[in-house]
Amino acid sequence: MTKVRLRHCYAPGCRTGYAGVKADRKLSLFSVPKDERRRKIWERNLHRSDKALEENCAVCELQFEDRYILRDYVHIIDGKEVRIARGVPARTPDAVPTILPNAPKYLSTKLPPKRTPRKREAPTVPGPQNSKKACTSTPVDDDFESQDDVHDVSTASLKLENLRELRTPSKYWAVHQFPGYEGTVYTLSQLDTCSGTVTSERAVLCHMSVIEQASYKTFLNGKPVSEGLVRTVLQAEEALLQASKFLKCPGALSTSSISEEDLTTKLLGQTTVLDGSFYNKKCAGTTAAEGNLESKSHAK
Repeated sequence: MTKVRLRHCYAPGCRTGYAGVKADRKLSLFSVPKDERRRKIWERNLHRSDKALEENCAVCELQFEDRYILRDYVHIIDGKEVRIARGVPARTPDAVPTILPNAPKYLSTKLPPKRTPRKREAPTVPGPQNSKKACTSTPVDDDFESQDDVHDVSTASLKLENLRELRTPSKYWAVHQFPGYEGTVYTLSQLDTCSGTVTSERAVLCHMSVIEQASYKTFLNGKPVSEGLVRTVLQAEEALLQASKFLKCPGALSTSSISEEDLTTKLLGQTTVLDGSFYNKKCAGTTAAEGNLESKSHAK
């Protein structure tokens, strides 16, 4: 029987999550790694000789450097960076607790400064290129290589064979390979049971740009919404997870409320029909918040 995750921090001297303890702000509790080898690394860094770090334990954000905490989703929409606050902060997959504010200072582990990302030539990806600035979806896309104490397969260098076997956000995602394309394409598709037509709502193109590094580009309804570089399996899987969380623009008007014959020639030239809704041809495909169809945002 799986144990229920504890709601207080495992770190020595920390009172986060305990009943009756007031904090200046609400702190997040992070689950510990399921992989035993990584969990042992956490246990060693946390210096608790009286209690083992078990799978149902939790560690609060005070024990981690900021580089390991994800507070925003970062997207590129219409060429501009848009930050959307996460409802609850999350930790990066390579996070390791190194700060023990309630224990003697010598027990904390001082990490080397985070490396400045190296400049690389733009990867060559078949098909149309987008000149928008590359989107770093989260700090997970930054420098994983600085962590020399994590060596499991999830953080191993990326290769073409494991790029084809990523864990997908749900069973409805599919992976495809194409002749002459050094990479894979992951898609979430829609089926029209009347016509048998299958269309891709979301697609993530993963291309092996150089040895042990891949570029990815995310499309929503055929519109590019995010891109970046990944060097580990976990980074690639995080890119897929991010793709599943983009909020799809609902469109301007439903085709059931107005027909194409009722639109002016000018409006017809500015709109396109997709999934039973009218969209402005310049629509970025995403929205910053969920909502219903509304004419003022697209049909101008």
